[in-house]
Formats: sequence, structure tokens, C-alpha cells
Amino acid sequence: MRQYLYLIINDQIGGPIPAFLRFFLKGLSFIYAFFVKVIAAGYEKGIFRRYELGRPVISVGNITWGGVGKTPLVLFIAEYLRKKNIHPVILTRGYMAADPSLKDLPKSDEVTMLQAALPDVPIIIHKNRIKGAQYALLHHKVDVFLLDDGFQQWRIFKDWDIVVVDATNPFGNGSLLPHGILREPLSALARADVLVTTKSDLGQNNIEKIKDTLKKIKPQTPVLETIHQPVKFENMADKKSREVSSFKDQDVAILCSIGDPKSFEGTIFSLGARVKKKFFFPDHHNYDAVNIAKILHECHAEKILVLLTTAKDEVKLKAFSELWQNNLEIYVLKINLTFLKGQDAFFHRIDSVFFR
Repeated sequence: MRQYLYLIINDQIGGPIPAFLRFFLKGLSFIYAFFVKVIAAGYEKGIFRRYELGRPVISVGNITWGGVGKTPLVLFIAEYLRKKNIHPVILTRGYMAADPSLKDLPKSDEVTMLQAALPDVPIIIHKNRIKGAQYALLHHKVDVFLLDDGFQQWRIFKDWDIVVVDATNPFGNGSLLPHGILREPLSALARADVLVTTKSDLGQNNIEKIKDTLKKIKPQTPVLETIHQPVKFENMADKKSREVSSFKDQDVAILCSIGDPKSFEGTIFSLGARVKKKFFFPDHHNYDAVNIAKILHECHAEKILVLLTTAKDEVKLKAFSELWQNNLEIYVLKINLTFLKGQDAFFHRIDSVFFR
């Protein structure tokens, strides 16, 4: 249902029923916009209380619904801070977490990825980021908080507010939820200290549009361009690596349950692989044995021996390793966030949070 709604509000499904739904959703957008503006204005004017977390706060958020590639940027910042001997703590909501002292809390795929990549960085999962910060200060060494998905955290004072924009689909149709993908009006970008575009290579045609939009709202805000640079393919079973060009001119299947599957497909296509089968599931989809059996059957029928997937999906696919074994080789595409320009300025701004 979530994926169907996403396709409707991005005008990717035609017909009378989607058209009627879009008309209905447009009315709801006006109601949503009213409440968002009232709440944001209340915090801006000091009517509602804001909280300081006791340490510098770097927020990484977005203005749209759906995946924009925030997680690689959070990872990028955390790794930089650790190299500088600065101790970050990541604050995130997760799914249904209520108390970070509890074990085996429901976790998002992104949280699981971050925990695997940053074993020495505390990741506090709490639906109330302020209480999560209080818990962190009692139990961890904290030099800075990284506020994941923090742009709409109006209650929290931030030292640096980063907004991430997917260059392949920056602002959707320009409407607010639920008629569009905007969480806030574009005018809210005036709060941003920097805007970072992801997948800038795949969405190069939109970069000037993004810059022009921001110039009308806050001309002095820098726009930094990044890409998700493929680094290697890693075998999910034995962790052996292969170069990103390894599957050039080879028949493969691809599998993902991410917000923007077309970007993954585009990346695989750019690496020269021949995509014979595509298995796209809704974002955050939980795989089951039926899904796996269907994938194996269709790949076997097409004589496909290799399945390529994302690091986000690897987290969930590991549970079915016995089913995959001896049936299909699964390789995970590993990526790094890479700045096309502006990396030095980005690092300098991080440093300025601590050395002012």
C-alpha cells in the first residue's frame, strides 16, 4: 500500500482511480500544510519550547518522504569525527523504540547497517530524541550528537542543519503530503545551513533546478553535490570481494526493497551488467520464504546464476542463507558517499562546530 501511494503521488500511475485519489489527497494536503505551518511557526517564534541537548548537534534530514540517501551521509560524518578523535552518538527514532535501555528493539534497516559499519559508535533508538540524548549522556562519552532524520525535529536546537535532497527526484510534484512527497513547504529550506544532493550523477539534469529553487528561498545556502560511488561487490556468503566491473556483459538478476529502486537499477546498468530479472519490493519490505522461493524459481528458469542486491537488503536476506546456498550467488553492492565538489568546505564546517 505504501509503495502504491508513493507511485500515485509521483504521478507514476495513470487511470481514473489514481486521478480521483490525487484529487482527494490534494484536499488533505491543504489541511496538512496548515498544521505544519502552525507548528513550525510556533517553534520559530518561541511559543513552543526548544531544547538544548547539552552537546553540539549536527542534524541530517530531508524535506521529502521516502529514501534520499541520508544513511551514507550519516556514516560519512561519523567516520570523519572518529578519525578526529571526536566521539559522536547517533540519535534515531527506529520503528517502535520507546526505551534505549531495552534490548532487541525493532530496528530499521538503516540502523542495522549503521551498527554494522560503526561498531564503536553508540546508536540510540528512541521515539523521543530528547530522552534518547539524556540516556546517552548518562551511559556514553558524547562529544556531539548526530541527529538522524532531524530536519523536522523543531523542538531541538541544532548547531548545523543539513538537508539531503535526492537529485533524481528532488521535490516530487511540489505538493505536500499526502498529495506530494514534501514534508514541509519548500520555504522551510530557509532553516537549512547546507543542502547536500545525493545521486547527483544520476540526477544531473535536476541540479540547476535545485539550486534555482534554493536561491529564491535562501541564496547564501551552499549546495554540495555527492554521488553514491560503487566500490566493490561482496559475496554475501563468504565475504569475498569482486571489482565493480566484474559483471560487465554478464546476465544477472537484481533485488532491492529501497525507496528508489530505479537508482539501483541505473547503477547496475552503468556498471555494464545485463539485467535479465528485476525483483523490486516496497521500501523496508520484510522478506519471507515465499519471496525467496519465487526469486530462486524465476532465476533458475532464466538460467541466471548471480543476484545483485544492496547493503540495506543484505541485512534481511542473511536470514535465508540456507535457501540461497548452492542455488544462487548473491553479491552485495558496497558504496561510498563521494563529494563531487565541496568536501573541504564540508569538513571545515564540521570542524567549526567544535572549534569556534
